[in-house]
Amino acid sequence: MRYHPSTGIGAPEAATLRETSAWQRRKLIFNDRPLAQVVAELNRYRRGHIVITDASLNDLRVTGLFALDAPDGVLATVQRSLGLGATYLTPWLVLLHRT
Repeated sequence: MRYHPSTGIGAPEAATLRETSAWQRRKLIFNDRPLAQVVAELNRYRRGHIVITDASLNDLRVTGLFALDAPDGVLATVQRSLGLGATYLTPWLVLLHRT
């Protein structure tokens, strides 16, 4: 289950031990996850904040195995693979948007 302050507790989701314990191996694993969840997870490991500027992008799907040692590299890979633009207002604030 996931919790978000604005929406509360979400519906139960299937999870694998491999995915949920990946952070212990300094990895992030996403299997068909919405972009909003991926960004929320990246925000936990990256200095600053990533903001999705268009709510219609929240449900874009992401699948991949990423190294936590380079969260900005993860962001760049996700951005490129989904064909999104990223505007860095400061090193700590990134806006994801349509190109």
